[in-house]
Amino acid sequence: MKQNNSLNVRRLVGAILLALFAIGILGYSQSLLGIAWVGKVRQFQQFLYFYGAWAIGLAIWYFVTLKKTPNKKAELIVKVIFFVVIGLNAFYAAMLDYSDATIYGVVLMIIYAIGCPWGKAGYSKHPYQDITEESNQTAVNNSTNDNSKPWYKTPSTWVIIVLSVLVLSMGFFILTDGSFRDSSNNNSFDSHQSSSSDNHSLKVDYKSYKIKAIKTYRVNYTDHSWDGGDVKINKIVIYQTAKPYKYDSANDGKFTIHGFAKIYMSVKAADDISIYPTQGTYSYSNGEQHEADSMEDWDGDINDGIKKSGTITLPIQKLSSTSSLKSIRMKFDASSQDEDNESMDKTFDLTIDLK
Repeated sequence: MKQNNSLNVRRLVGAILLALFAIGILGYSQSLLGIAWVGKVRQFQQFLYFYGAWAIGLAIWYFVTLKKTPNKKAELIVKVIFFVVIGLNAFYAAMLDYSDATIYGVVLMIIYAIGCPWGKAGYSKHPYQDITEESNQTAVNNSTNDNSKPWYKTPSTWVIIVLSVLVLSMGFFILTDGSFRDSSNNNSFDSHQSSSSDNHSLKVDYKSYKIKAIKTYRVNYTDHSWDGGDVKINKIVIYQTAKPYKYDSANDGKFTIHGFAKIYMSVKAADDISIYPTQGTYSYSNGEQHEADSMEDWDGDINDGIKKSGTITLPIQKLSSTSSLKSIRMKFDASSQDEDNESMDKTFDLTIDLK
């Protein structure tokens, strides 16, 4: 008599593939971390995190059910939720022209299907091979015993709960588009003149910097030269840190800084536009040049008649006082959302005097 294998080989293969997929996706998303907080790259990274979370949850689900007959009801719940959520996510990625994210979603569905039982025979054959009527009856009895347990003693129930928490968490992360981080990035101090601020700190991304002095320059500069809309610089705040800090730049590596410049600006669209001040290049009168690489990402696609406001926070390497910078030059790109309308392409090149 051919004995039934106690290990679900198909399940094991699916679990290994899911784990490898999760490691690869999360590793790839971490490699993008330096630039993923601006523009489309950041949105693409959110898709990767979403797929990685699902892959981890499903790999756990498969490992839990390696040596037991699949619970048909629980499996069906997971199957329906998974294909609906990931299918919609992949479709959404395609609509945003993220072809790579769509491909990753399809690959994840294929990997899940590799270890997932299908049809009546799939659920009755624990090792997915021919079994005798005796072993088949044993599987049915085991399934009956599992179903007689209270819900909180069934591993499949807890796997579903964990998966649900992961899905809701990642859904919140994507739907809020990181807005919960913006409040921490706006911890600025307002002053018309230089002032002592030894007890204050400025939070840039995830790191806090102790601030020695602050000076606010009321700019109120508006550029009306572009048909796509108006760009307004409201004010610029210079922060001098209490001590030198090491700053890890995504584009220029690590260097020592003595302060920050925070630019407050707004864009009012007169057409459907795409504009990226948070991806611009900024140079100071002291000879420094920096690319914006903080987590501020309020810009991008702005529809006709909409006004968006935000900040750009930039490091300053050489800053003897809050009055030592005399001007800031800003360069960033803008265009129409209609890719065929090249007449709207523009590179803003603004120089703001600090006085």
